[in-house]
Amino acid sequence: VSGDIRFIGYGNPIVDFGNLHTVGGSVYLENISSIVKIQGNKLEKIGETFSLRSLTSLVSIDMPSLREVKQIEWQVVPILNSAYLSNQMNGLKKITISDSSLAAIEDFSKIVEVDIFDINNNRFLEIIKANIETVHQKLSIHANAKQLELEMPKLVSAQNITIRDTSLVSLPKLETVGSSLELIENDFREIELPTLRSIGGSLGIIDNENLDLIDFSNVTDIQ
Repeated sequence: VSGDIRFIGYGNPIVDFGNLHTVGGSVYLENISSIVKIQGNKLEKIGETFSLRSLTSLVSIDMPSLREVKQIEWQVVPILNSAYLSNQMNGLKKITISDSSLAAIEDFSKIVEVDIFDINNNRFLEIIKANIETVHQKLSIHANAKQLELEMPKLVSAQNITIRDTSLVSLPKLETVGSSLELIENDFREIELPTLRSIGGSLGIIDNENLDLIDFSNVTDIQ
């Protein structure tokens, strides 16, 4: 399919992409209450956006060959608890996952740089692991499970970072923040950013009631 696929008035519980290998444009599944499962064993590429929005019955996504997408936008999928994509995923520039029941997000090990990484309001989400090195616009993590552990061991630079409601943050290689860095209402006892050198805008450390230790020992410039 060279263009988009958009589902409107779809009444079945399963969406099966069958033998489809490539969608040149976007896939939109929005405002459909009947869909329980989305599957596509052979679908390898979505050229633009994979959009799921207001799918209130969706439980699982099974697309093990999907390794190339430009944008993932999953919002208001409140009982989605299983998402199986290829662990070779590449080409992603925007990742937004909001209001799901996912417990872990670990499928982005091959993504090196993104514009936006926004994970919010996933009430059961306890693990986020990603090997992203650069975030060009926004890294935002908030309103997930209070036990959430965020691990981004290769992140070197980001333009804006906002982290709320986590129990652990590991950013051992972070060197520069182009604009703001905000750590708000987290439960961790320590935050160590030993390689961080500069913050181009504001630094906010706000209402982290259990915080005992801060290590920003190499920071020389905060605007």
